[in-house]
Amino acid sequence: LIALQEGFLKMKKSLGQMQALQQQFISDAGHELRSPVTAILGHAGYLIRRTSLSPLQQESIEAINGEGKRRSYLIAALQMLIRMQSPKKENAELISLSQLVQKVGHNLKHSLDCQLIIKGDGTIYGRSTELTGVFMNLIQNAVQAKASTVGIFFVSNNENVVVYVIDNGAGMLDTTHIFERFYTTSQSRNRPHGGGLGLGLSI
Repeated sequence: LIALQEGFLKMKKSLGQMQALQQQFISDAGHELRSPVTAILGHAGYLIRRTSLSPLQQESIEAINGEGKRRSYLIAALQMLIRMQSPKKENAELISLSQLVQKVGHNLKHSLDCQLIIKGDGTIYGRSTELTGVFMNLIQNAVQAKASTVGIFFVSNNENVVVYVIDNGAGMLDTTHIFERFYTTSQSRNRPHGGGLGLGLSI
């Protein structure tokens, strides 16, 4: 019995070390990738705003700029995942959900090709970082499903706030794996541009 207990303790310690290494790797990778992506976006933006380009050059630069913005979003999602798993959690605070979603929409405005509609409001106690991650991924998932309109509606009573997220995107046929990290509906390396990492609902 003592040997079994010691075995479980060693296994727990080993799993903890593996998780810490995984988190450190994702954090380091995010920091290493952010600098070149920021540089690419800066140069692409300069070319679009300040230079005369042929139609073909304009199309190419805009494609680079769009992909750079999507990679920047994915890096931010990875780093947010690490922060949310950190044992040092931010304190819960009173949050207006409509104001929080408006800020999310403002932060994503350069990478969103859809209309964001926000109606109603609800006030809850929560952690803004985690809630921001939830709404950011819900909106981004809708955009990746080719939605042209995303509606987020809040209905509150004295005790609860119900959140409705409605869009006109393609939707999901298989919901079996939606909470699995890094799962995507297309497992191919050649999946469509803009595909995510499969982190949205796991966050």
